[in-house]
Amino acid sequence: MAKMGAGIEFSADNAQPLASPCLDDTNPGIEVDIDNGSVVFDFSNVESQGRFPDAVFEGYVLYFARTCGDPIFTSATLDREVSNVDVGSADIRPHFDRLEGSFAGIAYDPRSFLKIDLSWANVNCLADER
Repeated sequence: MAKMGAGIEFSADNAQPLASPCLDDTNPGIEVDIDNGSVVFDFSNVESQGRFPDAVFEGYVLYFARTCGDPIFTSATLDREVSNVDVGSADIRPHFDRLEGSFAGIAYDPRSFLKIDLSWANVNCLADER
């Protein structure tokens, strides 16, 4: 868990030792940064090229803690101008308070980079009126 602020949210050193629920699963040291309405997956710290295992879901789920009145995700768009990871739009899914990124079967190397631009919507919070 990380509180968002200036700098990288999840460094490669913190992401690499995360336990995977799958046996014999690779877990490359990807840095995850949330900056200016975008989520960035930076592979520059991985030690060698590899491939995520083929699975129904193999990747990351980022939960954004919300309180009453906080905005929700309405869309997540791949920034194809700067990204070079071969994921499809269906592999990146926003769900109100979380972002799922499935990299199942995707090859990577230290040059791999993925930027996802998020769109938000404000939510009116109904207060308890008595």
